[in-house]
Amino acid sequence: MKKYVVLAFALCVAGAVMAATADVSPAAGTVPGPTGYNPAFGTLIRTWIMSDGGSSSTYAPTGVADTFDNYLVVGAWSTWARFVVYTTTGSLVKTVGVSTTSGGYRDGTGMCHLGNNYIVTLQNTAGPYYYSYTAGGTPSGTGTSLFSGPQGRGIAWDGVYYYATIGQWSSAIGIYTSTGSLVSSITGPYSGGLYGIAAYPGSAYIYAVGQTGHDVSQVNKTTGSVIQSFAAGGSSAAPEGGGDMGCEGTPAGYIYYIIQLASTTSQMHIHDTGETFANPAVMPSSLGKIKTLYR
Repeated sequence: MKKYVVLAFALCVAGAVMAATADVSPAAGTVPGPTGYNPAFGTLIRTWIMSDGGSSSTYAPTGVADTFDNYLVVGAWSTWARFVVYTTTGSLVKTVGVSTTSGGYRDGTGMCHLGNNYIVTLQNTAGPYYYSYTAGGTPSGTGTSLFSGPQGRGIAWDGVYYYATIGQWSSAIGIYTSTGSLVSSITGPYSGGLYGIAAYPGSAYIYAVGQTGHDVSQVNKTTGSVIQSFAAGGSSAAPEGGGDMGCEGTPAGYIYYIIQLASTTSQMHIHDTGETFANPAVMPSSLGKIKTLYR
């Protein structure tokens, strides 16, 4: 029984440069290749080109949420009108019209305290919203405010807390309860160009997608220290978009992040983080509750 519990803890509880000048990466950074404790860290798995799925697209996708059943739900930085759903191997599944689109879809998380049947987006000025999700790649187009406070750049759920950008450009990462109380915040050398944030429930790290430095950093979520980083792909002049974590490729933990290539197109990148998780069929609503029960 003890072995089963330990394994359960290891399970993943599960998806033109933009308008304001401040949102533009001022220069391409130079970041060393994969370094650190695990040789798999930073290994490129695959990429593909995306648009926002509309015939008259005006903005590229930046938001991404990876669902528990391995679908990627993406959407546009601004003039957001639809979710576009892909498999994690790059096949276009469908588009879903979105009626709740305040501020554009900047980042998202397919893992949240509400369980499998919801995804969360972080919108530019409106904060985080949740949308119902049906297994097989079908999000709802109608969202509900999760709580106020964070503003669009990055959001992730680690099984206990939400990690989200407190403000917009160049802000710290706030650590929020599921009801929106700000517990604390972390900063680090990545925060000046921080865009997407990704996390695994149960991991000691969050992953920060850096717009200025064009890197993806593994960050100690307690101290804010960067453990290791790898150079993000794509055009050297293109800012990054959002990021999320997924269990596709079990037992490896993968990160999905977006590079904006032009005004209407983006590129999905999938890399190995070197972390190891399994992909359960059912996601508990809170890993924190499980840890308390078996402590």
